[in-house]
Amino acid sequence: MPVGCDCGSPATGRLAIVCVLIALLAAPASGGSTARRRFAHSKDKRQAQPQERVVWTKEGPFAIRTVYRGDAVVARNRYHEATGDSVCERSAEIESMRAAIASLTREVSELRKEKKQTDEISKDLSELREEQGLLAAEQKADKEDAKPRTHIYGLTDVLLRNDTRPTGTTSFDLKDFYLMAQSQVSPRWSARGDISIYGLGNYVAGQTGNGEIRLSRGFLTYRGDEQFNLHIGKIFVPWGLWNKIHWRPRVPTVTRPLSLDNELLVKTALGVDTFGRLRGEHLDTNYSVFVFNDKKVGTDGLDLNNNQWVLGDLEGEFKGGFKVGVSGAFGRNSSKADRHETAGVLYAKGFLDKKKRLELWTEAVSLVSDPVRMLDVWGQIQWEFVRKYRLCLRADTLDTDEVSGRSQRHDRMVYSLNHKPNPSSIFSLEVVRDEFEDPRVLDYTTTILRVGTMFGGL
Repeated sequence: MPVGCDCGSPATGRLAIVCVLIALLAAPASGGSTARRRFAHSKDKRQAQPQERVVWTKEGPFAIRTVYRGDAVVARNRYHEATGDSVCERSAEIESMRAAIASLTREVSELRKEKKQTDEISKDLSELREEQGLLAAEQKADKEDAKPRTHIYGLTDVLLRNDTRPTGTTSFDLKDFYLMAQSQVSPRWSARGDISIYGLGNYVAGQTGNGEIRLSRGFLTYRGDEQFNLHIGKIFVPWGLWNKIHWRPRVPTVTRPLSLDNELLVKTALGVDTFGRLRGEHLDTNYSVFVFNDKKVGTDGLDLNNNQWVLGDLEGEFKGGFKVGVSGAFGRNSSKADRHETAGVLYAKGFLDKKKRLELWTEAVSLVSDPVRMLDVWGQIQWEFVRKYRLCLRADTLDTDEVSGRSQRHDRMVYSLNHKPNPSSIFSLEVVRDEFEDPRVLDYTTTILRVGTMFGGL
C-alpha cells in the first residue's frame, strides 16, 4: 500500500492534527490584520476632518447654541428660557436664501424702473398723438375757415309768465327773437351781426304787443393766434360769468342776476376788445381788455360826451374745468352828470364732484358811484339728478347805500327745473321770489314756463 494513503498509521494521524492546528492559527491572524487596517483608516479619516464644537451664548430671553466645524457655523439653535421653544438656524441655508432674496429684490427694482420708463414713454406718445390730433383738427379748421361762407342762426324764447303783484298778469310772451348772421370773409377775419326784435308777441288779456327792432351785436373779429385776437364793434361786454354767455338757451334760467337787471355794468357796448388765451401745464389763463363808449350813448350808438370806459378781465381755468376770475372797469357816466364810476367783479365756476353733476356758480359785483354804492352777490347750485334734467337754486342779494339812508335791499330766490334734450333747446319751469326791505315796495312771486330754442347750428 502507498505511504500517502496509509491513514491508519499513528504517525500519519498526528501529522494531520498538526496541519489542522496550523491552519486554524493562520486564519485568525490574517483576519485580525485586515480589521486593524480598516480601523486605522477610519481613525485617520476622522482625524483629517475638523472637529465640531458647541458654544452657548445668551441674547435677551434666548439661549443660543452654536455648533462650529472649524471656523464655519454649522447650526444655531435659539431656546426661549420661558417657553422652551427652539428655533434652528442653519447659517449656510439662510445666507443662501438671503442672497437669493437680495438678487430677486434687485431684479424687481430694475423691472419697476423699466416699467416706469415704459409708462413715461407711453404717456409721451399719447400726448404726442393728442397734439397731432389737435394740430390736424386745427389745420382742418383753418382750411375750412379759409373758405368764404355765411351762416344764419336764430334764437327765441316762448314764455308763460304770472306774478302775484296787484298789477301782475298772466301772459304768453314771445320774449325776444334774434336773427344772427356770421360770415368768414378770410382765414383771419370774420363778421357777425345780431338783430333782435323785443316784445315780438306779448299776449296780455287778448292784446298783442308791438315789436322793436334793435342791433344787439355787430362786430368784426380778427383771429391772429390763440394769444392775440380782436373784436371791433358792438359786443357783449366780457365781465363776470353770466354776461359772457348771455344767450338764454345757454344759461340755466330766464331770470337774470340782479346785477344785470339793475345794470351795475353795461351788457353790450361799442368799442375794441383785445383778448387771448395763454396755456400752461396746469392752468390756462384767459384775458380781455375792452375800451368802449359811455354807458349812456346816443341813438346811433355814438358816445355823446367823450366818456370812454376801460374794462379788464382775467380768468384762470384749471385742467379739471374749475374757473376763477376777476373783472374791473372804470369811466364816467353821462346819464348821471358825468359821474365817475368804478366797478369790480369776482367770480368762480366749477364742478363739485367727479361725475360733474353738481356745479357751482358764484359772482360778486360792486359799483362805486358817489353817493351810491351798490353790491350784488349771488350763488347758484345746479344738480343734474337725471341725465339732461337739472335742478337749479340761486340766491341773489342786491344792496345799495345812498345818501338818503333809505334801504334799497332786494333779495331774490330762483328755483328752476329744466330739461335740455340737446345743446340748442331748453324747457324749464321757474319760480322766482322777490323780497324788498323797503316796506313801500311789495314782495311778489313770479312763475315762468319757458320753451327756448336756438336753430341754425350755433
